[in-house]
Amino acid sequence: MRLEQKLLHSYGHNSSKKCEVLFPSQVAELRDFVASEASSATFSIKGAGNSFGDVFLPESHSVIDMSGLNRIISFNPLNRTVTVEAGVHVGMLQQYLLESGFYLPSCSGAIDNTVAGDASANINGKDSWKHGHYFHNILSLDLLDSAGEIHSITNGSDEAFLSIIGGLGLIGIIVSLTMRIEPVQGSMLSVSRATTGSLAETVSCLVEQCKEPNDFAYAWVDPLAKGKKCGRGVVESSRFVQGSDDNLTDLLNKPDRVLGMPDDWFWNSYRRSWNIVQNLNLHEPIFRIVNATRYQFLKRSTANFQSGYFKYQFPMMSTLPNWNKRFVKRGMQEIHCIFNELRFETAVLELWGIMSQFGLYPELAALRKHKHDDAYLSFSADGLSTTLSYDRYGQADDELYRMERKLVETVIKHGGKIYLAKFPYITSEELRVMYPKVDQFLVQKKRFDPENRLVSSASARLFDNLT
Repeated sequence: MRLEQKLLHSYGHNSSKKCEVLFPSQVAELRDFVASEASSATFSIKGAGNSFGDVFLPESHSVIDMSGLNRIISFNPLNRTVTVEAGVHVGMLQQYLLESGFYLPSCSGAIDNTVAGDASANINGKDSWKHGHYFHNILSLDLLDSAGEIHSITNGSDEAFLSIIGGLGLIGIIVSLTMRIEPVQGSMLSVSRATTGSLAETVSCLVEQCKEPNDFAYAWVDPLAKGKKCGRGVVESSRFVQGSDDNLTDLLNKPDRVLGMPDDWFWNSYRRSWNIVQNLNLHEPIFRIVNATRYQFLKRSTANFQSGYFKYQFPMMSTLPNWNKRFVKRGMQEIHCIFNELRFETAVLELWGIMSQFGLYPELAALRKHKHDDAYLSFSADGLSTTLSYDRYGQADDELYRMERKLVETVIKHGGKIYLAKFPYITSEELRVMYPKVDQFLVQKKRFDPENRLVSSASARLFDNLT
């Protein structure tokens, strides 16, 4: 098994650690390694490394990178199932399925996520209001426990499933999964776009589109618009139609150039220029203008058009690849929170207000509708969510900490939850309030990992103080 010394960082560059990374290429060598290690040896599990938080960074120094286990094991179009190894990338799998008339629901906007990483984070997408989170995709999985034994676990037949999905890779090592897939007419989407004038109108429009026979629906909102226009936005809904997306293969080869320039050069230049803007306190008015310009442009654009699935589902890949390199110096953070529909507008406006009090603002704010599942640490609920990303550059650590505490406090006050895979500032006390089934999760942790060998920075932060 290959071993490398690497500096790993979160996707948002807000945390990093020098690690010993192991790269298994077969289940057998992974099993031998886990079984032969001393019981005191600890390690964390890494997929594509796309978490904004600290879920794959180890508490000690050893990481198992699962990206080498990347085979599609079987495909059954009659039963509408596919079985894959843990390290299969979503983009590769979607291309394979779309070319055969199927697609995998509930995927995020990251093309190189691994399927086991998505299961461990119980991710959600623009279709989660219809198909639910990743939890609903998975029929069964094989789990390697910390003693080197493999367990076959089926959705609905073993309580462990409720801990593994959304369990941040802490129960055991997922080595393969069998997932349900959906038939589609083609790999093209018919997209409809509607502009709204306020947050209330945006929410109402999104909810209505989720009642229609669409395959996807989400909203982009402008939190920097003033007064009653705050929260105005663009609601997009789409459905699969006949036709072939010619860019399937091209987008899988992750671009390394932006506007014709090498991405490292482009983002280094951009970052230096933008830091000057931030130092002059011009960043917020510029973002306000950018948001207003985008809103007006989309308002005047064609309301109905067609798009290939990959361009629609993974838009950053074709426009701003490797955009997270912009935040290398200080990092960025994204808080993803979900609320009951009746509390949503009040909670979101209050969150935006808190950020404004600290001189910050969401650089990107989006809305999604969700569907409940029973996983113990699942972010899912029958409600609406928003993502709020912010740049940490130029902000003092103590002020950021104060703001983040207020954000979490506000989410809890409104009965909401924060997505654990993205936000690395939640305490064990706050976890217990938002995720009251955490004790049931810990029972399964003890069952499959009694020596607590699967440990990450996130697990130490979230669980070490729980009794």
